[in-house]
Amino acid sequence: MAAFETALKKVGIWDVGKRPKSHKLQDSGSKEATKTVVEEEKSQRRFQEHQMAIKTKAKIKNKHTRNIITQMLNAVGPLKALNGYIASGERIHVVVRKEKGIKGYVEGVLKLYDRHWNLLLTEVEECYTHRKHKFCEDNIVLPTSEDNREDCSQRLRELGIKLPKQIVKSLNRKTVEIRRFLPQLLLRGEQVVLVHSVKEKS
Repeated sequence: MAAFETALKKVGIWDVGKRPKSHKLQDSGSKEATKTVVEEEKSQRRFQEHQMAIKTKAKIKNKHTRNIITQMLNAVGPLKALNGYIASGERIHVVVRKEKGIKGYVEGVLKLYDRHWNLLLTEVEECYTHRKHKFCEDNIVLPTSEDNREDCSQRLRELGIKLPKQIVKSLNRKTVEIRRFLPQLLLRGEQVVLVHSVKEKS
């Protein structure tokens, strides 16, 4: 279309596609000049006003501005109370559940949490009840001769593994109470039933 409009301007509608009569008389310099003008006009595309480019400013994305800490600072409702526990550093009492009913509770210092109620606790004391027969099955030691017994405590120390302190207490004929003391614990939100301060426990 651009080539047609260029030819139309130069030779008119009746001479489109024909060489002008004076073409043979033109020297080589004028041929090159005409050719350059035609190529420049061909290369220039014509746009309407609504088709022109719009000037915009580049959007600068701020990276690493949205994380769990900044989001939870603006929490509202029950989650807002957890900010107070983190700021004060007081111990909290978390009632946890199992498949059916209440399993026990966990006490510790709250460090982090998210909107799914996943809690990161330190200096943790965990207390829960267990059926005696199931607890005994989990702690079965296969009978072996004294010659084949091996003390693994030294090997665990070399690997840097420290087993948590555990206290087992018999409550009645069927149930035992187990207390564990852990340096830190990540508690999943699906296990959380109730959260409150240890001072409010009474």
